[in-house]
Amino acid sequence: MTHTWHGKKQSYRYNVYLIGSAAIPAGDGNYVYAKRYGTSWKPVYIGQGDLKDRSDLDSHHKGGCIRRNGATHFHAHLNSLESRRRAEEKDLLDNHWTPCNG
Repeated sequence: MTHTWHGKKQSYRYNVYLIGSAAIPAGDGNYVYAKRYGTSWKPVYIGQGDLKDRSDLDSHHKGGCIRRNGATHFHAHLNSLESRRRAEEKDLLDNHWTPCNG
């Protein structure tokens, strides 16, 4: 399953995984912890970095907040260039409020 997240400037296509899925790709990328909101998705946390590492809620620096806010899925895509990851993260955060960023 995929979902397109819209930033202020651009749109980005993400693969959708259940939290804890073994199928999350290895490598650097962008990610969104999200939960269902009606027929859409509500972002709980938007970030970038090593996807395998960031998908582990037990070690994620915002894991408690992400859990408390009901995230059920990890949306991710590979993105190896740090400057692009950071620009995408900012673009999404400029367009979405999340309870666990900031």
